[in-house]
Amino acid sequence: MIELQITHIDKPDRDSQVESIRAVAGIGWGPWTLSQAVAWAEIEGNQFVVASGFSTTQVDVMPPRTILGNKYLRTRANSTLNDNLLSLPSISRSTGLWGHHN
Repeated sequence: MIELQITHIDKPDRDSQVESIRAVAGIGWGPWTLSQAVAWAEIEGNQFVVASGFSTTQVDVMPPRTILGNKYLRTRANSTLNDNLLSLPSISRSTGLWGHHN
């Protein structure tokens, strides 16, 4: 199994119920567009994870579909009320993650 931890996301309007995450990145990989991340996650044996707060518990990220058939990323339900992905910092040039494509 190949496991990548998402550490940063790109979603300008964090409160939008319509807009989805546009890109994800981690240490040593990305940023990947949403379509690149979904395609990678759909490969058998690949798995994204997100660290949950200060805990070592990790949460799987799955590519489900909306009613209209659009794919997006979300974390599986856990004991946290906050969205694990939306609690991550933004991808920016200052993080050194933006513009570094794998």
